[in-house]
Amino acid sequence: MTVFTLVGLALVGVSAAVVIKAYRPDIALSVSAALSIALLIAATEPLQEIFSNISQAASKYGIEQDYVKLILKIIGLSYLARFASDICNDSGETALGNKVELCGRLMIISVCVPVVMEILSSVSELMNI
Repeated sequence: MTVFTLVGLALVGVSAAVVIKAYRPDIALSVSAALSIALLIAATEPLQEIFSNISQAASKYGIEQDYVKLILKIIGLSYLARFASDICNDSGETALGNKVELCGRLMIISVCVPVVMEILSSVSELMNI
C-alpha cells in the first residue's frame, strides 16, 4: 500500500468521523479507533522487508540475532503502547492513556534487563583482568 493510499484512507476516515460525530458522538470514537487500527495494519505491510534488511545488516556486521530481535521487540512495544495511549487520549481518557504509556515503558525495561545484566557481567569480568 502506498503512502497516498494511507493518506487518502485517513482523510476519508477523518471526514467520516467528523460527520458522524455531529449526529452520533458515541459512534465517532469507534469509527476513529477502527480507522486507526486499519491504518496500523496497512502500515505493517513493509515490515517484512525492513526486518529482512536489518537481519542482513546484523549478519554482515556480526551482531547476534537475539539482539536484533530485542531491538525490534522494543520498537514494537513502544509503538503499540503509544498507539494505545493515543486512542485513550483521543477518547478523553488522558489518565488511562498515561497509564498505558507507563506500562509500555515498564515492559520495555523488563525486556532490557537481561541485556543490562550481561553488560554488567562483561564489565565485571574486564575489571577483574
